[in-house]
Amino acid sequence: MRLASSFVQTVVALRFVDNAVAQGPDAGDLDLDDVAGFHPQRRLARKANAFRRTGDGRAAPLAVPSAGATAGTGAGGGRGRGVVHSGDGPPPAGAVLVVRTLDPGYASVLPGLGGLVAETGSVLSHLAILAREFGVPTVVGVAGAVDRFPTGTVVTVDGATGAVEIQEVAA
Repeated sequence: MRLASSFVQTVVALRFVDNAVAQGPDAGDLDLDDVAGFHPQRRLARKANAFRRTGDGRAAPLAVPSAGATAGTGAGGGRGRGVVHSGDGPPPAGAVLVVRTLDPGYASVLPGLGGLVAETGSVLSHLAILAREFGVPTVVGVAGAVDRFPTGTVVTVDGATGAVEIQEVAA
């Protein structure tokens, strides 16, 4: 029993050190009492959600959307900027398509888009996968996107962070 207790204390101490190192110089004055409620699964989930895969398969830190940006879930494709198009009729070249759902019917316009923003859908939806293949910056899960970004508004879409920022408001 004593050996198990010593082992647990060692593991807790190592996790404490790992946690303090991960927090860097902003860790403050931590001591072992700070890790009493430490839960390894939660910590692993936080770490897993803090990274994304790059185009060449490497893990890269996931940046946080800047203040004032509308956040959704980045579905890939890098960064893009363009004039918002609602999906009615053919979009102008470089437009950012802002829609309620990721309808596969939009697949034919993907090659000319500067970005894609959807209120619903997931990174594994058919249109999001096609958008990644075409290198179109895509963000899904942006609540109220159609109302927030009216046609004619210039926005920047970041497919890595999930940020959608208004650059110029439509007149």
